[in-house]
Parts: sequence; structure tokens; C-alpha cells
Amino acid sequence: MKNSNCACKGNTLPKLVKPAIMKAISMRPMYGYEILKELTDNKIFGSGSADLGGIYRALKNLEKEGKLSSELKKSETGPARRIYKLTPKGHTCLSSWEFTLWNYLDQIENTLKFLKS
Repeated sequence: MKNSNCACKGNTLPKLVKPAIMKAISMRPMYGYEILKELTDNKIFGSGSADLGGIYRALKNLEKEGKLSSELKKSETGPARRIYKLTPKGHTCLSSWEFTLWNYLDQIENTLKFLKS
């Protein structure tokens, strides 16, 4: 199959980075590199890692959507860092994502069983 945009290639999976980012930030406010480390440590990207630019684009979009807030904090070891926090709207969205993903998991398991039969 030549079309690399086909969903069968997993091209929609990067969209799952948003709920992963929100989950990481729900544990405690974090800055971008901490978020990347948390997601990498939890194997959100399989055995690889996301690019930090992609994380920052997702953070900017989540903030624009009102799901995150941020503020610059002075750093003792370098430039100021932008610290992100989950907003009440973000908490609601994260809960919705969790419910949706558990339902997807059930559907995926059933589809895999069907494909294997």
C-alpha cells in the first residue's frame, strides 16, 4: 500500500499525545522538557521519543483550547521556564479522554480477536 496517510499505518496515533500531556501535567505542574521525559519514561511513544517541538506545539494548542494555563518561572540555573498547569476544563477533557480510550481499547481487543479467528 503506497498511501502513507492510511489510518492502517497508525498515522492517527500521534493525536494521543494530547491526553498523555494532560495526564502528565495533572500529576503536578511541569515545563516542556519534564513533560517529554515523563512521556518517554512511560513509553507513550513506544521505544522512541517525541520531538520537543511537537510537544510544545501540542502545549500551545492545549493552552489555546483553555485546557492548560502557563506562567513563566525564574530558574536558578538558566532562563525562565514556562510551567504548565491543567485547568478545570482540562481535567474534564482528560476524564472524557480516559473514558473514550477505555472504550476504544475494548473495541480494539474485539477487532483483534475477530481478525485472529
